[in-house]
Parts: sequence; C-alpha cells; structure tokens
Amino acid sequence: MSKIPATRITLFATTAKTRFNQSRQLLLAGAMMLLTMLLLTPAAAADDDVYYTQVGMWADQGVRVMATNYKRGTFIPVNTEVRINRVTRRAIEFTVPSLNDQRIQLVNVPNHTQVNYQELQDRTFSRQPVDLARFNPDMLDYIQRGDVEPGMTREEVIATRGYPPGHETPSLDMDQWRYWEHRFGTKMVRFEDGKVAEIIR
Repeated sequence: MSKIPATRITLFATTAKTRFNQSRQLLLAGAMMLLTMLLLTPAAAADDDVYYTQVGMWADQGVRVMATNYKRGTFIPVNTEVRINRVTRRAIEFTVPSLNDQRIQLVNVPNHTQVNYQELQDRTFSRQPVDLARFNPDMLDYIQRGDVEPGMTREEVIATRGYPPGHETPSLDMDQWRYWEHRFGTKMVRFEDGKVAEIIR
C-alpha cells in the first residue's frame, strides 16, 4: 500500500479548513442579514380610518391595556372611537380622541390570550360599532360602566368585559369564564341557560 505524501495531507487539511471557515462565514453573514431584516421590518402601516372598540377595556395608567384585560386604570367602553397608529408583533398602538388623543398600547400576551396580534386586532376593533340595540336595555348602563351583572348573555359580557383569557377559558361555549381583576386576582363568571347566573370572586 503506497503512502500518501505529507504535502498532500497538509494541502487537503488546509483546503478543508478553508472551506469550513468560508461556510461558517457565509452562515454568519446569512444570520446577520436575516436579523437585520427582522429588526428593520416596519410595523404594519396605520390608516386614518375610524375604528370602534368591540369590547370594554382598561388602560393601566391611561397608556397600556393588557390583552388579559386587568380591571384597573381608565375604562374604555365598547364603541369608543379610536384610530390605529401602528401594529407590531407584540402591541397595537391606538389613539382615543375622547381621551384628548391619548395614545394607548394594547399589549398581547399570546400564552394567555391564545391568539396572535392580527386575531387580537380583529376581535378588538372594527370599522362598525357594536349594535347595542340587540342587547337587553336593562344591561346597557352596566355595559357602559364595564360591570358584568347576572342576567347578561355571553355577547353582553364580551361587550362589557372583553374576552376571557384563552389559557383558562379555551372555549366560549364553556359555562364558566375566568377573568383577571389584576395580576393575582381573578373572578369567575358562571352561566346557566346562556346567561350569567353567578359571579364568583
């Protein structure tokens, strides 16, 4: 069996090392390019159309609404006129003319809401206001105050309080919906025959 010359072994090793380094550099360059594209990708363009809130929500310190909808801060009732400024992967920024054009961020927590930002936007804002005429007139004052009351239908509860976080209430057909009052406190809304029968704190 003939021996491979040392020079050929050295040349082979050098070539392999060079190709490995070139591949690594190309991989790093590709990763950096991808990262740059992600960082520089602009947020979804805003439009000047008027939207209306489809649910009641609370802005903590008047500037941030958690999608889990803690019941604290400035209340923004259903059918409040807003303008959407921009949409990112984590938040929807909107302006509320009735609050002196206050800019507010609706922050999504996907692990809790179980929806992405587009689904969150679609169920929170619409170009058409909610038709409150289809609701029980006796419930309208409670809806405008954000207070869930016995006798409300599921639709009325959503208009009043928003959607219950999906990680605890995976289906709106369930007879018990759990809401967060704040980070550590919850309340349960129990339905019977499609209407609120009990609120358990």
